[in-house]
Amino acid sequence: MYDQIQVQWLILLSLRRHRSRHMHHLVSATRVRRQVPVHMPKLLLFSPMLNRQSRPTRIYGSKIVTNAAVKTIPRRLTAFVGRLHIDTTAEDLKAFLSESGLLDVRCTKLKPPTGREFKTAAFCVSCPSTDGNEKLFHDECVWPEGVELRGWYFKEKPNVDPEQGHHQ
Repeated sequence: MYDQIQVQWLILLSLRRHRSRHMHHLVSATRVRRQVPVHMPKLLLFSPMLNRQSRPTRIYGSKIVTNAAVKTIPRRLTAFVGRLHIDTTAEDLKAFLSESGLLDVRCTKLKPPTGREFKTAAFCVSCPSTDGNEKLFHDECVWPEGVELRGWYFKEKPNVDPEQGHHQ
């Protein structure tokens, strides 16, 4: 009735319905997705869960170094903060977050592109990830009710070679 690939797909369908947060079944899905029979649902082929590639594992050092020649720079937490009243200033937001316990906060109010007008204020907010800032920064109780907070999207800028004078 069903061949081996069809059975794997049926198992994957049931796993995706009942245990979509567990990633262990996706490995076999990516192995067989190119061999899908014609009558199987094509929707699964374009699912973000199946096409997502795993990110490389990051390791952060923990050794305290006393050598002055080797220094580290603390990583900054950066986020988009939106849905604030249009009259909110960067100084107001910085003072609010400093009162909440965040240290060394930097706020930059975002300007709308030419020809557009924002109805709410939006900011780029950052602070160092040291001194307990990371837990506070991601704590929803620190932020005003209704504010939108999400990770900042950094665009890659093309490198400019000063000798050639153009983008690579």
